Amino acid sequence: MRTMHNHLFSAPRLFVFAFFTFYIFSTQTSAQDFQPFAPISAAAAGNNFTNPILKSPSGGCAADNLRGEQFASEIAAGERVELCRAIDKITNKLNSTVWSPALAAELREIWRTFSNESVTLRPMPKDVSARTLAMAEPFPDKTNAAVFAAAVYVRPEKCDDAAFFQILFHELRHVFDFHETWRNKTQLDSLEIERRAYLLMSKLTQETPEREKFSGVPKFWKESWRNRSEAEISARRLKAVEKFLRGKKHYRDLARDPNRRTLDFSYLKTTAKTADNRQAANNRQSSGGYNGRAGEPLPRHNALPQTVSVLAQNIRDAKFNLEKPKNPRDEKEILRVALSNEKKLYYGMSNFVYDQKLAFQCLKKGKVSAAFTEDNTVARTGDGDALFKLTAAPAALPCILNYDDLKTDFTDTFWASPALEKMPMYFSGFHEVDGVTLAHYTVTQPDERLFAELAAEYPQIRPFRVVVGTIYVSPEDGQIVRFAGTSYPEENVTGAYAQKVRCTYWVKAVRQKLNVEDGLWVTVHVGTVAVANVQGKIHPFNYTVKFENYRQSETDVKILDDEEVAAAISR
Repeated sequence: MRTMHNHLFSAPRLFVFAFFTFYIFSTQTSAQDFQPFAPISAAAAGNNFTNPILKSPSGGCAADNLRGEQFASEIAAGERVELCRAIDKITNKLNSTVWSPALAAELREIWRTFSNESVTLRPMPKDVSARTLAMAEPFPDKTNAAVFAAAVYVRPEKCDDAAFFQILFHELRHVFDFHETWRNKTQLDSLEIERRAYLLMSKLTQETPEREKFSGVPKFWKESWRNRSEAEISARRLKAVEKFLRGKKHYRDLARDPNRRTLDFSYLKTTAKTADNRQAANNRQSSGGYNGRAGEPLPRHNALPQTVSVLAQNIRDAKFNLEKPKNPRDEKEILRVALSNEKKLYYGMSNFVYDQKLAFQCLKKGKVSAAFTEDNTVARTGDGDALFKLTAAPAALPCILNYDDLKTDFTDTFWASPALEKMPMYFSGFHEVDGVTLAHYTVTQPDERLFAELAAEYPQIRPFRVVVGTIYVSPEDGQIVRFAGTSYPEENVTGAYAQKVRCTYWVKAVRQKLNVEDGLWVTVHVGTVAVANVQGKIHPFNYTVKFENYRQSETDVKILDDEEVAAAISR
C-alpha cells in the first residue's frame, strides 16, 4: 500500500479498489456516525453522457482527438488511447442503461466533476498489486490546495471485465467527494468516503439489467429487497455496507485512531478569511494586509453583475437577424448558433455607441500603488472597428507591459470575438449560473498554424488575440452570455516566465440582454486579475471595465469625427 506524503492533508491516501482486496482508510467512527448518504442535487433528465477525453465525440479515441489536459504529462500517446477506450466503455454503458431519476442525477454529478474539474487519468503504477483495478487520489502532484486536482489510476486492459464499470464508479464517487470537501472547505473521514462509494455500488447493482454479481466483490444488494419500500431498501442497503466495513480488521484498527483523517480542507476557511481581510486592507490602501514573508498578495475579482438583467437602452429599430437554437438541449446546435450570432454582434453594431469606463490599478505590498481611469465613448463600424472619443488618457504605470494588448482584450477579444468560429473547443455540460441553465464550452489554445490563419482573417484586430478558457451560452437565445479565461498570446501582458505560471492573467466578461428585438446580449462588465513580470519584478494588477449606455447615434458612426479628438481605430 502506498502512502502519499503531502502537506495539504493530515493523512492523505490513495483510495484503492481491487477485485479481491479492499484497502480503505478511516478515522475513529462510532455506530451512531453511520448515516445515509445525503442525495446529490437533481440533474436534467435523460442520458447524455459524453467521454470527456475526446475533443470531438465523433472522432473516436484517435491520438489527435484526445484532450491533453485529461492526462498526466508523462503519459505516452498509446497509453492515452487505451485509457480513452476504457472510458468509452463506461460512457456507452451510462448511455445504454435506463437509470432511475435519483440515480441518474447522482451519476451526472459524479460525471460532471470527472469531466469538468482537474482530474487526470493515469495507468496503474507498476508497483501496485495486479488485483487492483482502480485507485483515486486527491492532489497527486502536491499541487496547491487553492486549485483542485485529483487523479484516477486504472488498468485499461481490464476494461472488458464485468466488474470494471462498478469499480471505476466507486473511484469516481471518491473524486466527487474529494472535490465537494475541497469546495466546501470541510473535513471528511475516509470511512464515510468509502461508505458512499459502496452505497453507490449497491444502487448500480439494483438498476443494471444484468443484475451484476462479481466474485470477491461484497454483496450490497439482494434481489429479495426489490419489492420492499424505498425506505426499507435504503436501510437494508446501509446495513449491508456497515456489516462489510465493520467486518474488516483494517477498518476497525483505523477507526480507533482519532488522528487519521483522510481529507481536511477546513483550514482553507481561515485562508479565505485572511484573503478577505487582505483585500479589505488593499481597498483602504492600508499597510495592514501585507505579509512580507508571503510575498505580494494576488488581486481579486470585483463582484460580477447578474446576467439575467434586461437593460432598457436608448436603441430603436435594431435588427440583427439573430438565430435561435431549434433544440435547446442539442449542444452542437447551440454552439453553431452562438458562434454565428457572435459574428453578427461584432459586425452588426454599426451606428451603435456606448460608454466604456476603465478602472486600472497596480498593487504593491498589499495596497494600491498606482492607478488610473479611462473613460471612452465608443462607436462601432460595420467592419467591427471600434472608434474612440477619449475623455481621459492612460498614464504609464509600472505594472503595465503592453497597454495595447490589454485594450484589445476588452475592446475586441472579450467584448465580442468573431474568431471563436474556428477555435478548437468542446462541450463541458449544462451548468446553472445566476439561477439559469447555460451551456458550457471549453476553448483550447490554437496551434501556430491556426493562429496565423485567424490573424490573417481578422487584420482589423491589432494586436490579434483570441479567447482561451470557457464560454457560457444561453440555450434558449443561442448567444454567449459569459467569458472566462485568458487571451492568447498572453506574454505581452504578463511577461516571459521561465516556467509558465497558471492563471497569471484571468478575465471574466459578463453580458446582459438589451431590450431590443431578438434580445441582443452585449458585454457590460470585464474584470481581470493578473501578475505581470516587468523587468524581472512581479507586479500584481487588476482592472474592471464597465460598458454602459448602449445607444444609437443620431446619424451615423462619424458623429465622433466632429469632436476635438478625431476618431481613431483602437490599435
